[in-house]
Amino acid sequence: MKPLTDRKAHWPTLRLGAGRALLVLGLAGFVIPLLPGTPFLLLGAWILGPDHPHVRDTVGRVEALWKARRRS
Repeated sequence: MKPLTDRKAHWPTLRLGAGRALLVLGLAGFVIPLLPGTPFLLLGAWILGPDHPHVRDTVGRVEALWKARRRS
């Protein structure tokens, strides 16, 4: 059995791959009628958010817009 530190070393790579795959599925969901795009995009953004500044900034802007819309 491998030490725990070896398993943790692969986590960022797996997370990056899973997040990108979910984003691709989400984008495909807007083109393919039977595949729901929004849940895949949201899940991909949630997985990639802590690691990628562009995704983190976009999620922050969406949250700010959501809060402003709920107040009015």
